[in-house]
Amino acid sequence: MSSFLETTLGRLVEFQRGYDLPKSEFVAGKYPVRSSNGILGYHNEFRCKGPGITIGRSGTVGLPHYIEMNFYPHNTTLFIKDFKGNLPKYIYYLIQNLKLNDWKSGSGVPTLNRNHLHPLKIKAHLDLDIQKQIAKVLSDLDAKIEVNNKINQELEAMAKLVYDYWFVQFEFPMPKDYAASIDKPELAGKPYRSSGGKMVYDAELKREIPEGWEMRKFDSLGEFKNGVNYNPAEPGDIPCPIINVRNISASSYFLQNLDLDIIYLKKSDVKKYSVNNDSIIIARSGIPGATRLVSNLQENTLFCGFAIRFSLNESVYKLPVFFYLKSIEEIIKKGSGGTILKNVNQGTLNALSTAFPKDRETLIEFEKLIQPIFSKINLIQNENQKLAELRDWLLPMLMNGQVTVNSGYNEVEDEYSDKYMKPSPELLNVAEAQVEYSLFNEQNNIINKKARKHAQILALAIESHSKFNRNLYRTKGEKLIEVVEKHLSIDFGRKPTKMAAGPADFEYLVTTVEPLAKRNDWFLKQKKKLTSGRQSNKYIKGSNFNVCLKAAQLENQENFYELERLINLFTDLKTTREAEVVATTYTAWNNLIIREVQITDNAIVKEARQDWHKKKLEIAQAEFKYAIKWLRNNNLVPKGSGKEVL
Repeated sequence: MSSFLETTLGRLVEFQRGYDLPKSEFVAGKYPVRSSNGILGYHNEFRCKGPGITIGRSGTVGLPHYIEMNFYPHNTTLFIKDFKGNLPKYIYYLIQNLKLNDWKSGSGVPTLNRNHLHPLKIKAHLDLDIQKQIAKVLSDLDAKIEVNNKINQELEAMAKLVYDYWFVQFEFPMPKDYAASIDKPELAGKPYRSSGGKMVYDAELKREIPEGWEMRKFDSLGEFKNGVNYNPAEPGDIPCPIINVRNISASSYFLQNLDLDIIYLKKSDVKKYSVNNDSIIIARSGIPGATRLVSNLQENTLFCGFAIRFSLNESVYKLPVFFYLKSIEEIIKKGSGGTILKNVNQGTLNALSTAFPKDRETLIEFEKLIQPIFSKINLIQNENQKLAELRDWLLPMLMNGQVTVNSGYNEVEDEYSDKYMKPSPELLNVAEAQVEYSLFNEQNNIINKKARKHAQILALAIESHSKFNRNLYRTKGEKLIEVVEKHLSIDFGRKPTKMAAGPADFEYLVTTVEPLAKRNDWFLKQKKKLTSGRQSNKYIKGSNFNVCLKAAQLENQENFYELERLINLFTDLKTTREAEVVATTYTAWNNLIIREVQITDNAIVKEARQDWHKKKLEIAQAEFKYAIKWLRNNNLVPKGSGKEVL
């Protein structure tokens, strides 16, 4: 007997309206408050256990959201109170396929409520095994898309970091001719500014720039032009894809042939408003200042009247101009000249200025450095587009019973799996951080971002300790990393366990992070014999320590103040033992929050001492109680972040 039957949505699941929670009543916590538009904030209590599903009942109506963890459903949503034995992930995809947003719009209902949803006639698979198979196929595709998006985010961050080195910090490779002219040929290829390259003051930019660079206004680099204002009453005969603000909003770096509307224009207008791969597109309203490049667009692609195209006189300026515009999007918004809509305009953009090298060679070398990274980004975007097409084709076929996982899906897999279902060799290279590039005319790799960030935090701590003529030792550094990782919700790639020395993952530190720092000559470990006779490992600065330090400052700007505060607190701890007790207490406390048990000082001490490692019994209870007080006094109360340390 078939398990694919006609039923009603109300027989499959039970919906309930979310709960009132004004923002003024939010209490800081770890549980997301899910509204119709996404996560509204975080609260200290939850009303639903995960996994769960919400859909917007007012505002953004009908779109389902799947959430793994415990959450608080806001009153702008409906949530599924009872799955009635059905698989939540299958139900999520089933609701996606119902397109409730379209149904609502066509029905004239201002909001959704469960009385609208429960009577809906649907067809569904009731067999749990089949639900699992369907959910796995679709969620695997979504997971691959998400992984690709994260890889692209890392590649974008890396490209931006290289730009900052070259055009903000002025640490571009010192040109060979310049090094020879100052009688220091050995400096060729070394970071310009930190190697003693001459800086000169520019009165218009009001800052120092490298010798041989100049200030250029953007009106001297190319032409800004507003997009087409299309009149449907006077169409032409040429079909043209058009870039709208929503396409800019849905992208990050590159605009592609995805969800572009088609309009019809006369031939004279097509030429006037077309874009090409050298164009830079800037939104002038809606999301003013948002800047994008174009890639692999169809012929006759145009840009709308709410955007501006920058056509450069020389393409070699495209990438530094693009990164400069990306870096000042917020400034452009504040300087916008609109009335009802905030918008940027040609006058705003023409008046912008920054420093560029007079010689083209530096610009060409920068382009050679960035282009392989951008090629990888485009490759992954193209792969994601195919994955999304496959998912969107499979969703209705699987849900309507036209394709089954064991038959029809295998036929589809024959066509798609080799190229799209499995990561391509190029994608694997990116995922494993094997994109080759050069920062200072030396061959390096885009290294694992988590390990790099781990090393950066250690570099900041080494520098903090050195200001007091003190050394950072390996064990103390590991305790700092443990607290930073959980307090700031940063994933360093560690898997800490309950060790005699407290929460630690020394294997990851010794086999991944320290070798990475050594290879790049950021810092090294050096054995030191202690007065007790034991040997310990302290960190000493390498020749490229300042490079790592600057990267740490640039890449952690979002939470740098809190990071610096935390490092300073650990620097003030005089002994490794103090750091060990503090980190163990913090993580023990964090464990209890994750388990959702009652928090008392005695419970924290028990978790940190009796339930940790037998060596911890050698430490007096009073030290752990002092650590609890120290954490509270320094506003370092855990939030239940990350995973429980076992």
